[in-house]
Amino acid sequence: MSGRLAPSFLPRVAALEVTRACNHACVFCSCPWEDPGSGIRRDPELSTDAWRALLDRLAAMGVSSFAFTGGEPLLRPDLSALLEHAAGLRPAAHEGPPTVLVITNGRAFEPAHAALLARLGVRLAVSLPGLSTYARHTGADGPERALAALAAGRDAGLTTTVNVTVTRWNLHEVFEAVAVGLLAGAGSVLVNRFLPGGRGLRYAADLALDAPATRDALAQVDAALEAAARNGHLGTEVPRCAVDPAAYRRLRVGTRCAAGTGFFVVGPGGWIRACNHSPEDLVPWEALDELPAHPTWRRMIRADWLPAACRGCRHAGACDGGCREAARVCGGALDGPDPCLPPAPLPWA
Repeated sequence: MSGRLAPSFLPRVAALEVTRACNHACVFCSCPWEDPGSGIRRDPELSTDAWRALLDRLAAMGVSSFAFTGGEPLLRPDLSALLEHAAGLRPAAHEGPPTVLVITNGRAFEPAHAALLARLGVRLAVSLPGLSTYARHTGADGPERALAALAAGRDAGLTTTVNVTVTRWNLHEVFEAVAVGLLAGAGSVLVNRFLPGGRGLRYAADLALDAPATRDALAQVDAALEAAARNGHLGTEVPRCAVDPAAYRRLRVGTRCAAGTGFFVVGPGGWIRACNHSPEDLVPWEALDELPAHPTWRRMIRADWLPAACRGCRHAGACDGGCREAARVCGGALDGPDPCLPPAPLPWA
């Protein structure tokens, strides 16, 4: 990475939700368009040419990492063309090509996809929300296709990650899911705790993790990583008073929200959001220059959202009190309490 600053107010990582279509019906899905009450726009999905133009503009503004997601990105017929275009870009203030990632459930993954990703240097992440609970979580059959996608990626020489979303339903088998994902071919692990939103709102009471359950899940992940001598990270921040980041040897646990600072999102219709969990469209991509003035964007990048319960905490400068979008979805306010915020600080806090 060059020491020069990118000529942009944008974070370097863009999550590109290229389609709403999906071949799973995951109960934990937080895609906001899966919640009929979210109010999010359902504009037509961007065309191939529009996505290419958007990618060009983001690269010119210094965005150097593109994560293709959805929905299920493999269901988009022009995905190969979009990946070709993204991989050929040279982002401003960045040395070399961008980082390109495809995030998939693996159900539609074929050997041709592995060959394409290998040729372009694209990374692969595959969702594995449990083993015995896979069908219950996804509405699809078992995890065999996901595991086969990881194996095909490994065999093709891809950089691969297994994504494990933890809910109350699969808490008992988190260690096994991580271990099997690594054995199948994953080189690293991304673990996410269930966050209410999208379709997941209907199942929040059954799936949500409190602080003890969150610690249980992270301990299982860390133990599996230690056994495999691999590393992983938690993709959703947690309150410092609920989880001690220093308790884990192989798992990186964060307490700061990266929305608007570490990454941002482009929805299927081209609208910019600060976070993939957010139901709020900010500006269309053609009006990117207006984004810095948007009040929600300004609030996100300033981290002006500390919950009342966290004010005065000695960790307030290094902790955002958990996921702000989960707080908004559950309680209606960015400065509300994270669902796993404990009623009282724990000993390490």
